[in-house]
Amino acid sequence: MTCQDISTMIHQGLKVVIFLINNEGYTIERLITDGAYNDIANWNYHQLPAAFGCKEESFECRTEKELENALHKIENNNMKFAFVELHTEKLDASENLKSAGKFMAGQSN
Repeated sequence: MTCQDISTMIHQGLKVVIFLINNEGYTIERLITDGAYNDIANWNYHQLPAAFGCKEESFECRTEKELENALHKIENNNMKFAFVELHTEKLDASENLKSAGKFMAGQSN
């Protein structure tokens, strides 16, 4: 999804909930081969909707409790557009994804 897509959703008044997982870069690439090229500039992603004219509150969540509070507000306030930025650790991945990374790393040699 691109920023233009988000802007269009807001402009069209679509009822949407977006969860953006912020792991400070490219986790799958780190699992294959790590390097500085996997680190990207960290934006304030949760502020993007406001830049596109959205009047709804957006959320930045670093804990389970913050996520619970955000979901509660989204549901109870019947929000039309909701954007939730979820922060995770750089290498937070499922065991399946970690296995896939190891497999792909072996294939690249």
